[in-house]
Amino acid sequence: MKHFLVFLLLFIGIGSVTAQNARITGTVKDNTGEAVIGANIKVKDSTGGTITDIDGHFNIEASSNATLVVSFIGYITQEVPLKGRTNVVVTLSEDSQTLDEVVVVGYGTQKKVNLTGSVAAVKVDEKIASRSITNVSSSLSGLVPGLVVSQTTGFAGGDGASLKVRGLGSINNSDPLIVVDGMPDVDINRINMNDIESISVLKDAASSAVYGSRAANGVILITTKGGSKEAKSKVTYNGSYALSSPVEFYDYLADYSRALTMQMRSAATGNKSTSFQQGTVEQWMAMGLVDPILFPNTDQYDEMFRTGAIMNHTVSASGGNDKINFYTSLGIMDQEGLQIHNDYSRYNMRLNVDYKVRDNVKIGIRTDGSWSERQTPRGAGLETAGLKYVISGILNKHPETGEYGGAMAYGESASAGNAVAEYEAYRTNTSRKEFNGNAYLEWEPLKDLKLNVSYALRYYNQFSKSIQNVVNQMNFQTNSIARTMPDTGDIISNSNNEGHKTLFQGRITYEKEIFKGHHISAMFNAAEEYWFQRNMGAGRKNRLHNSLEELDAASKEVQTNDGKSESEGLRSFIGRVNYTLFDKYLFEFNFRSDGSSRFAKGHQWGFFPSAAVGWRVSEEAEESNQ
Repeated sequence: MKHFLVFLLLFIGIGSVTAQNARITGTVKDNTGEAVIGANIKVKDSTGGTITDIDGHFNIEASSNATLVVSFIGYITQEVPLKGRTNVVVTLSEDSQTLDEVVVVGYGTQKKVNLTGSVAAVKVDEKIASRSITNVSSSLSGLVPGLVVSQTTGFAGGDGASLKVRGLGSINNSDPLIVVDGMPDVDINRINMNDIESISVLKDAASSAVYGSRAANGVILITTKGGSKEAKSKVTYNGSYALSSPVEFYDYLADYSRALTMQMRSAATGNKSTSFQQGTVEQWMAMGLVDPILFPNTDQYDEMFRTGAIMNHTVSASGGNDKINFYTSLGIMDQEGLQIHNDYSRYNMRLNVDYKVRDNVKIGIRTDGSWSERQTPRGAGLETAGLKYVISGILNKHPETGEYGGAMAYGESASAGNAVAEYEAYRTNTSRKEFNGNAYLEWEPLKDLKLNVSYALRYYNQFSKSIQNVVNQMNFQTNSIARTMPDTGDIISNSNNEGHKTLFQGRITYEKEIFKGHHISAMFNAAEEYWFQRNMGAGRKNRLHNSLEELDAASKEVQTNDGKSESEGLRSFIGRVNYTLFDKYLFEFNFRSDGSSRFAKGHQWGFFPSAAVGWRVSEEAEESNQ
């Protein structure tokens, strides 16, 4: 019996070792060998998972005999049995059902199966749009292979992500060109995600050359929704509410006497000097339990941070018939930041209409507007609010008088920071209004030939008011002022930025099967863009009272002002020719000629051509099997 128990325990021990998880690493690629960024990796029949990084690499804990499930939008999901392996390479195949989809490319559309350039397209469905994300740029994470999405701050109203197509392409600005409904240089973070129908990313020179030098770092094309004659009219509501909190952060030492002890120990080893005395430590340790006002132990992180909240509500209506299609929406997004005094609200409206005047004549409009309000503390808040100077030995606000507290311990620096005072003394409020409109006329005089004329306008107006109040930080032990901040005195400043952009275009497209198996399409587009912007600013000092937050409430003796305006023009000619032979051999030629007012006469024009050849090997394989 004893030997049986020993054997049983040994068997259980071996089983527990073999059942332990191992660190599994791997790489996910597509069928061209390109890394798939943001692919989802999960262990089958479990809830845990991870995503691939910028190089397509991943690591996950799993049993060496588990099965990994690898998925990504537009690709066939794969199950990969590990069978004892700790490193795997997964090649995802494109979903054949998506090959016949029509995707948006520069100045037109093409069948995905006939693309010769590198273009990634995503249809934005309800599942993608309903995520609790505050802006479009962050929502692109994990949706498009080759698109690197990096978010460096969670500041409300400033948490847009940086977008890079296939990594850094320049030592200067490496951001891709953003085009929304044909209008370049639109801020996508002011668009309601629920209004977007599809996103296309042009990743190489062959596909993006039609946008000239501005496409050196790739192009992101966004198409907003329109009604469909095949769908009944409907009203849709989409809403979400989410809470946010810091996931990983430093632990704050809210025991002031212990912090002083660590300072003194560091000084004793010669690492730094200090004026703190042992008596101060002992006094604070004893009195901190009795009088938390005169001997505080404040957790400054609790004072600076809060649980953030994100609220999204969108109501939309869409529909259509043989004559008219429409889509309209109203949306509101409200965000409470993780840091105090950091809030952002955005209101959106959109109206898209297409109307068939005659069988061969169609007109339409694309309009949207946004209004945003943002409040921010000093600079970027946490980064510039004197975080390294905030100490637990300061009571930020007296519970009865509301006065700000300052340094009280003997030997403490007078510049020791009060986190709440930093956040409340400095404040910037920004209000921005923006409108985008596009109207077009399309005429088909002959079968397969279309003429399109459009005019687009983008207008914005942004007003910012910055306040810098003078506050006293009190030593509550001596009832005296420990510090007056800021040293530069009270300041109020206003700034106004206003600008507009216009785009006029005329386009001719021709598409026809000239002989059986021979398909040709051609496009020529002429465009003229114009930018204008004006900036004005003014500031004064010495206001009558902190509650008076207008320039007229400050002295005229110390004041500043500045202003400037600038304009720019661009004239372009764009063309593309596609030739497809028996749906197997693909040829494409693109060009763009740009004339810019930025350059001196004689050096204003640039020519940007591209050519691509494709061979659908799959069609050869299908014929050999017949």
